[in-house]
Amino acid sequence: MTAIITNSYRIHNARQFEEEFAEANQIFYLGIGRPAPWSTESSPDTPTDTFNQMNNGELWRDMIGAKKILSTDVDTVVPRVNWTTGTVYDMYQHDDTAMFTKSFLVLADGVNVYKCIRNGLVGDAGTSSTTTSTVKPDHVTPNTTPIESDGYMWRFMYTVSSANITKYLTTSWMPVISSTNSAVDTNIGSVHVVLLTAVGSGYTNGTVSLGVSGDGTGFAANVTITSNSVANVTVTNVGTGYTQLTLTLSSGGGSGATFKPIYSPGGKLAARGHGWDLEEECGGFYRLLNCKLEFGETSTLTTSNDYRRVMVIKNPYNWGTTTIATVVNRRQTQRLTAAVVSGTLVADETVTGGTSAATAKVVEWDAASTHLFLTNSSVVEGLTTAWTNGETLTGGTSGATVTYSAGTVDNPDLEPGSGLILYVENRAAIVRSADQSEDFKIIFEF
Repeated sequence: MTAIITNSYRIHNARQFEEEFAEANQIFYLGIGRPAPWSTESSPDTPTDTFNQMNNGELWRDMIGAKKILSTDVDTVVPRVNWTTGTVYDMYQHDDTAMFTKSFLVLADGVNVYKCIRNGLVGDAGTSSTTTSTVKPDHVTPNTTPIESDGYMWRFMYTVSSANITKYLTTSWMPVISSTNSAVDTNIGSVHVVLLTAVGSGYTNGTVSLGVSGDGTGFAANVTITSNSVANVTVTNVGTGYTQLTLTLSSGGGSGATFKPIYSPGGKLAARGHGWDLEEECGGFYRLLNCKLEFGETSTLTTSNDYRRVMVIKNPYNWGTTTIATVVNRRQTQRLTAAVVSGTLVADETVTGGTSAATAKVVEWDAASTHLFLTNSSVVEGLTTAWTNGETLTGGTSGATVTYSAGTVDNPDLEPGSGLILYVENRAAIVRSADQSEDFKIIFEF
């Protein structure tokens, strides 16, 4: 027995995922971590979906902080294909099971998206077109599919807004408008193109009308016969409401010519006309999350160290509770108040408490506020007792020492190990600074 996951189900799951970002009880965060170098910096470790990483807190131990991903930070995208002259593009076909792996959508001038309705003057079913597109589509009139001089027919689908260009357009992906727009084709189940499945023989040369029988209305087409075989089909009226259409050539003598009509979305299909459901028609199985980290994010993210890991976390708890976090910016380092005794602590070294024996990794030392920011804290992980007032913390690399002052220990904002980690990416170091922002665009495929 074989089975498939339908495109409609994939679209449903993608939409459901996107809708969760607007639900009050579904909260998502972009988390960053891993300030310490990889064993080989040019080759980051490969993330593994293991109990050790996901359940035992490995990904939480060196997390620096997190920022909430808003409902306005997620949208539908599809692979980006720029219209380029001299390229052969694939044409839309209602029964092509590999349609969404092909180049039938193009972006022209960086703003307008078109669907290829026909990719040449003559279309033979079962053969790939070799006709290149040389006329850039530029019309933005709804419900029109002009025939260009190169034989291509392009359906204008939508225009990408300037806001969506900034947030969701990348070199590899382009956004899809998720609601009905002015480019909707009101002729649902229309037939703009008829392919030849057999050219036949013995026909009288000339132009002959096709015989039509189907469940819609209004379709009409002529065929051109040359060398006693059908050379081309010209649609004179696209009709409407078709899911079944039989075309016959009974005049002009001869025999053997057969035809394949290409139905636009409509009739009994889920989508109803070109542009009716853009996500479904364009293969919107992808969601792009766009989250920007700006400067210190209200002093919750260090600008004095780098990081090498990016995560997406769903429904993490506030520290020490089972309450889902909702605050936009979350600091995930442990913060100790201390005073410099001797030397200077360096980033990424391990400090050890002389009394508690607790260890942690240095993320940042803020001399102005005498705050020491730490990850990989054995206190936070519950492996040792709390830091002890007045104990000396010694840097394992620098040998520098600081004296811990009790009473102002700030634990991380999020409860380690809580929530669900949906995405992990390890990468080369991203160096932060007080005047820098990082713009993340993360793709989820369904």
